[in-house]
Amino acid sequence: MSVRELYRQCARLLTVDNRDFEARQLVEFVLGLDQTAFLLQADRAVDPQSEQQCFQLVRRRNAGEPLYYILGETEFYGLRFYVTPQTLIPRPETELLVQLALERLQGRSQAPVLDLCAGTGCVGITLAKTMPDVAVTCVELYEGAFSVLQRNIALHQVENVTAVRADALTYPLQGVDLLVCNPPYIARWEASGLQPELRYEPEQALFAPEDGLAFYKRIAANARQVSGLQVLFEIGWQQGGAVTRILKQHGFSQICVHRDLSGNDRVVSGIRR
Repeated sequence: MSVRELYRQCARLLTVDNRDFEARQLVEFVLGLDQTAFLLQADRAVDPQSEQQCFQLVRRRNAGEPLYYILGETEFYGLRFYVTPQTLIPRPETELLVQLALERLQGRSQAPVLDLCAGTGCVGITLAKTMPDVAVTCVELYEGAFSVLQRNIALHQVENVTAVRADALTYPLQGVDLLVCNPPYIARWEASGLQPELRYEPEQALFAPEDGLAFYKRIAANARQVSGLQVLFEIGWQQGGAVTRILKQHGFSQICVHRDLSGNDRVVSGIRR
């Protein structure tokens, strides 16, 4: 069959919501085509091996495996990032964290930035690539995720990013001007209500003790002696009030809850005075 026919067949077989988009993604991935080549080569014959590979990927997707784990990469803030089942898949909602960080870095190109719980490094690397004079340290504890972080640093050739394998809960914050963090923030009791695809993502990147608030509490406590530190935390949509109270308890001021494009609370910011 042709490229076009293979795409249509995959779209018919897929049982996901956005099946036309995902079918095209899978076909392009297997055949090594970009968007332009997909259109220009629509009538090209596809070899039987590639056809079967596409149908195999369709079966994996229908079984619930996330598309971007199948593809091995995703897009974030217009940039490409490697992903594996050892890393959380970057979400569009997290781009708000980057936007707010860039606003705070305007006119402060030498400000040291710390990205805790870095995962793929999508936040820290995007900041470093957008502002080449800013020095960014990305901290990730888990070996599998740290390996992906290093691959993404190499992919984007960002010499102003340093990867450190360490625990975000105890990492020293002295000398940092801006801290960005997308920590685990889902409470264990919420697990049964989550989307089925999330069972493929690493638990250590999703769940946190103390009703999902443990990382905010520990990191805020570690910042008590760091005057002038600005923080940006991604949060769950119901955690704005709780994280605001945590920051107040640890001496932060100018605390603000920022909403994403869907109108949900997404980021809490504050300054340690």
